[in-house]
Amino acid sequence: MDTTPPNQPPAGPTPPEPTPEPTPSNPPFDVAAQSVDPAEPVQPSVASPFFSAANTAPQPTAGAPTAPSAPIDPTVAPGAAPQPPVTPPAKRSKKPLLFAGIGAVVLLAIAAAIFFFVYFSISKEDYKQAAAATADITTLEKKSRESLQLITGTAEKQPTFTTTEAVSKAMSDVTTSLTAYQTAIDTFDKQKALHDGDVSKLYKTFKTNYNAYVDFSTSYTSSASKALGASTKCTEAYKDAPATPTYDTYQKQTATCRAALVAAQEVSDPDWKAFIKAYITYLDAAGPVYKEFYAGTTSNDYTAAFAALKKLTPATEAYTTASKSVTDHIAKRYKETDNITTSFKAVSDALDKKAQ
Repeated sequence: MDTTPPNQPPAGPTPPEPTPEPTPSNPPFDVAAQSVDPAEPVQPSVASPFFSAANTAPQPTAGAPTAPSAPIDPTVAPGAAPQPPVTPPAKRSKKPLLFAGIGAVVLLAIAAAIFFFVYFSISKEDYKQAAAATADITTLEKKSRESLQLITGTAEKQPTFTTTEAVSKAMSDVTTSLTAYQTAIDTFDKQKALHDGDVSKLYKTFKTNYNAYVDFSTSYTSSASKALGASTKCTEAYKDAPATPTYDTYQKQTATCRAALVAAQEVSDPDWKAFIKAYITYLDAAGPVYKEFYAGTTSNDYTAAFAALKKLTPATEAYTTASKSVTDHIAKRYKETDNITTSFKAVSDALDKKAQ
């Protein structure tokens, strides 16, 4: 017989109650039990050198979203406010420099093109202008060479320099004509047509010959002026001999001549130096001979006097030979300067041809 009270559950184990479905108002866990009181922040349990007031903010609970925090700056001392970050300077663009470099190259290229056009572009008019200028240069060259020839002893109408004034005028003519010739060449050097390839080669050959001519003319004229001046003083000294000369008179005349020669013996030109040396050697050899000669004439022993003069023959021949050798070598050197005439004519002909 059932003894269980009416409306009571049967005796025995009680079945579990059904678990309610989780809802927003009925979460699956006790929020109150899991949350941390924000009024009681969690403090770090271990002191840290990086700990500061900035790190005492409430710590989020597990599972709750965390706000991003600034990284700890190891350069900030404990308790000090962090310094604002330093922004590095912005990098400058290299494009302006690149454009400036390109612009400079372009300008240089333009300048080079202009220079090339102005310097090397040669017109018919340039050739005509240069060709016309050659006539005056040819005239000045001829005048210079003719005045130089007069003091080389090679002229067809060779003057006799018997006075120092004549020597001075001859030297002045050489210097003046050479200067005029040089001035004309300096001006002609600027002719644009000379940059022509063919003409330039011919003109280079001429300038080599021209420079040699100027050097020869300058050094030769300087030496000739001194040597001829000394020789002229000798001529003037012996010209004033008395009607009845004596050895004393001869000695005075010779002393004047010899002093002039000695003063000029250090000339630079080798030919004129050789001439002066031969002249002095002759005077030294003639001295004793003329002493015997005048001794014979004074005693009226003319046989002895003229016999003495024969002793002078070797010295006279030596002087004549040396003088001729010097004169021949000067003539040869002068003849070599003909190349300025032929080489400049080649330039002139080339210009005339290109000007047509």
